Amino acid sequence: SISHSIEKLFLAWAPNDIGIDIEQKFRSFRAKEIVERFFSEFEKEELKKIDDVTFQQEVLKYWLIKESAYKWQNPKENTDFFSWEFIKKSQKAINKKKNLTVNTFIYSYENSYLGIAYNSK
Repeated sequence: SISHSIEKLFLAWAPNDIGIDIEQKFRSFRAKEIVERFFSEFEKEELKKIDDVTFQQEVLKYWLIKESAYKWQNPKENTDFFSWEFIKKSQKAINKKKNLTVNTFIYSYENSYLGIAYNSK
């Protein structure tokens, strides 16, 4: 799997399927609009509990995992991205539509977050 940001390239390979994403920690984006458009009702409720100071960073982490899970999924359709939901408490992403569950991990490295979606067999 491969992902890149303006400054970094993230490459991962494994004996089992893996999905990755990289995002700059302090990038500017409209977090509330992203949440309203792309996040599930469960994720919206979870993010309501986050204070304004860390809201943007949390939205970025949720997005990171959703991207990683989508890249992990094989085979996939373009609309499958919208079905992924991050369950932060269990560090899993689920796709109820396809009945899929994947383990996730977020790593902070310098000015980036790295997201990994994986399952061991």
